[in-house]
Amino acid sequence: MLSRECKECGEKLSAGISSCPTCGTPVARFSLGTWIIFLIIVPMFIYGYFMD
Repeated sequence: MLSRECKECGEKLSAGISSCPTCGTPVARFSLGTWIIFLIIVPMFIYGYFMD
């Protein structure tokens, strides 16, 4: 499993939790970079598929 660190307190977090057990800070499921890539790449594939 991948582990991350809480952005507020630095506690190591396991995958699948919604908030830090130490400080209660919500944990994002996907990072901003993941959303940006998703919002750019997926429409390109859809456009390419339907424009052929």
